[in-house]
Amino acid sequence: MDYKPHYELNLDTRHIVRELIKKCKELDLVNFNFQYYAKKGSPFEVFFYITEYNDYWELVVKKSKAGYDGYYTDVYKIYDDNELKFYYSEED
Repeated sequence: MDYKPHYELNLDTRHIVRELIKKCKELDLVNFNFQYYAKKGSPFEVFFYITEYNDYWELVVKKSKAGYDGYYTDVYKIYDDNELKFYYSEED
């Protein structure tokens, strides 16, 4: 388990995630996922999974490794303050 994310979330991406959670609450959705290309022409695939739990939301970010040989996974928790708090990283 690593203690720093493999995929750095920029301010725009953080804003998108917060707005998607807001929309999920509005629509009564408990999970949502999407693929995102933050950097045009990036050779990596990046997938985002947002899931609601009892007292927080979880964001899982999966970034493909070079040569698409597995993924790096970063996990964040989002509580009522809407801040994305990094929890841990691992390799798949």
